[in-house]
Amino acid sequence: MSVGLIALDYRQAGVDRREAIARRIVREPEALARLREAAGLSECVLISTCNRVEIYWAGGAGVQPEAVSAWLEPEGVASAWAYLHGREAIEHLMRVAAGLESMVLGEPQILGQVRCSYHDAQEAGSVGPALHAVFQRALAVGKAVRQQTGISEGRTSVASIAIEHVRAVFDGFAGKTILSVGAGHMCKAMLRSLEGDRPKRVLIANRSVERARGLASSLGGDADVCVWDDVGSALSAADVVLCGTGSTDPVVTVDLCRAAMADRRQEPQVIVDVAVPRDVEPEVGGLANVFLVNVDQLQTMASATLDRRADAVCDCEGLIGTEVDQLVQSMSRQEAGHVIRRLRRRVQAIAEQEMERTRQRVSTSLDGQSDEAASIVEEHTRRLLNKILHLPVSRLGVSDRVSLLDQIEVLEDAFGLDVSEDKDGEAG
Repeated sequence: MSVGLIALDYRQAGVDRREAIARRIVREPEALARLREAAGLSECVLISTCNRVEIYWAGGAGVQPEAVSAWLEPEGVASAWAYLHGREAIEHLMRVAAGLESMVLGEPQILGQVRCSYHDAQEAGSVGPALHAVFQRALAVGKAVRQQTGISEGRTSVASIAIEHVRAVFDGFAGKTILSVGAGHMCKAMLRSLEGDRPKRVLIANRSVERARGLASSLGGDADVCVWDDVGSALSAADVVLCGTGSTDPVVTVDLCRAAMADRRQEPQVIVDVAVPRDVEPEVGGLANVFLVNVDQLQTMASATLDRRADAVCDCEGLIGTEVDQLVQSMSRQEAGHVIRRLRRRVQAIAEQEMERTRQRVSTSLDGQSDEAASIVEEHTRRLLNKILHLPVSRLGVSDRVSLLDQIEVLEDAFGLDVSEDKDGEAG
């Protein structure tokens, strides 16, 4: 079973396009099921974060990547999507889990996001043996590279870079009021990055008051919870606003901020919006004394971190390469066994049809006295079948020029082998 991927990230598409795709996913209650049906996917895992949208699938050779991207962007925008297959798709997932494809190299949040996406797909019933093996190994690699290399040293996450930016603007957080609009993992990460800064006050606003209280409790109780309807007054009090909700529409509007700045008498305010779709209307950045930064702008602030991690990247890539080789070999051997069984059943079915025709002809020519002749025909057919199959089967995995996975796909295409034949054979 082949593994494939289509991907779109911050390097190929701006935040406008990414948030439009994210809105479609969030608004679709059974996105995985509908995507599998629309594109004919046997297995499917969807990863959607503020920086990337990626679909991993396992299925037969007939899967069309264009059908997957068309479901995500029905308006017909198909440019910039990356299509990867086989080893390249597996290697890309491991690089994503390791943080090598992140906007901020080595950031830790992506590993948890990959794990959550995998678990969501499991609960939706869209993970089978192929993607289970791939994602289990990718999650293990993501953990290993952070333990065995220097990729996670220093400030590497989007959350920590955002807090560093605010710290530089205000020269610290002493005497400042922080407002978190949202109580999800990104807001939690940004607030945790404040540890040791001792701001004057921390406020948490979330539609679910219980979730806001849970976040406040995880921070040691050093934060106050305000109800969602009081966001406007909380904005007036806040010097720093951290936004990271899962809303499909902006929750911090230009009118809301304009009123807040009037209440603040134009005291400077920094707003960090790490959400996709964006929580803050872009026009807010045009207000006097309001300094708005979004996820794309944070990329330019991460360049120094990238330079310090060049050696760690080499170490990570070496580890990932070894793991990819081992996984591809293991999956190839398993797939080779399935293909050989499908090939034998296919050729056997053809042979049995021809044997039946030959039996009838022999029976007619020998006036019904054909038992011995039929036995000879069957033995001849069996030997011929084994000899014909021996060469392609014995050559699988021998060539140094063509990978085992590529050889398997050639056999599947040449003989029209279908993955469903495995299930049919097992049922029989």
